[in-house]
Amino acid sequence: MSSLVTSSFLFFSSSVHSGGTNTIATTARGLLSLHVHYEDARARAHHMEFERETTELEKRYRAMLLRSKEWEEALQVQISGLEKENDMQAKLLKALDLRSLTLRKHRLEESLPIPEASSRSPEGGKDLKGKDLKIFILR
Repeated sequence: MSSLVTSSFLFFSSSVHSGGTNTIATTARGLLSLHVHYEDARARAHHMEFERETTELEKRYRAMLLRSKEWEEALQVQISGLEKENDMQAKLLKALDLRSLTLRKHRLEESLPIPEASSRSPEGGKDLKGKDLKIFILR
């Protein structure tokens, strides 16, 4: 662009110093030409700057997309890990509840009074496993 300005300036100065009859018109045409070249160069520079900025923004956008995908994948891994941990905790709680119920049942069975044979008469029978049962009935 500087060579264009230099050549236009040389054209103007030579036309002004030549002392021609139409010096003002020549100078005006030269100024107009210089202005057109200047505006054209400025528009090209602006367009190139716009393209450069657009390219830079596109690069930043792609980088952000890539990072967001990485974050999403990392979150999915964390979520699946938490779900597995939650499932394990649910299984542990269920096992603890069953164990607690079993312990309560045994404690309850242990705390029941055993009937005395002297005040009751035995009646025989068998349980589901075929073991002999003695049932005491109060009279």
